[in-house]
Amino acid sequence: MASVVEKIALSHPDISIRFIQNNQNKLYTSGNNNLKDLIYTVFGREITANLLEVSASCPGVTITGYIGKPVIARSNRNYENYFVNGRYVRSNILSKAIEEAYKPFMMQHKYPFTMLHFQIDPQTLDVNVHPTKMELRFSDGTDGDLRRALSKEIDVYNIVIDELMIRTPITVSSNLLAVEALKLMNDRNISALPVVDDGKLVGTIRINDITGMGIVL
Repeated sequence: MASVVEKIALSHPDISIRFIQNNQNKLYTSGNNNLKDLIYTVFGREITANLLEVSASCPGVTITGYIGKPVIARSNRNYENYFVNGRYVRSNILSKAIEEAYKPFMMQHKYPFTMLHFQIDPQTLDVNVHPTKMELRFSDGTDGDLRRALSKEIDVYNIVIDELMIRTPITVSSNLLAVEALKLMNDRNISALPVVDDGKLVGTIRINDITGMGIVL
């Protein structure tokens, strides 16, 4: 029951919700319409401290919310949250599009944190394909359009690259050893780091590049 109430709260950050179970206050949201505050309430400090804001739109679709930095990736999809027109949904189309964008940075069998709200033309949706109305199906052609829109408008690659470059880029002229880069990637639970030259991104170095040279920790 608690997880159901959490999903309801996350789908409507503008509504104050209190959940009491066995005379204990399990959840209280202020209804201040601040999604990040709500994420803190439900998921805690570690998750909230490692979020990247998303705001994008394309014809027929508006996307807002947050995606997580690779460091908070999990071994299952429990932290992938998608809301369409105010309703929590499960969608392979949305999951695959986001996970594909994360692939350059994610260790194998790791999945990102996402908290994304979509406003989509209701005429292109069919939520009646599952008794709980949690699974989503798009009308003919719409799923491909949305997948392309996600890849284009939610530029996970550049969002994550920008964050990594701010923290610890590897410069072409630096003396950072491959083993140090490998340790850094393992510590951050990511599979790639940006390589910069004279302040400009010139590529990425991946774990496979290093381990392929026979270097291990």
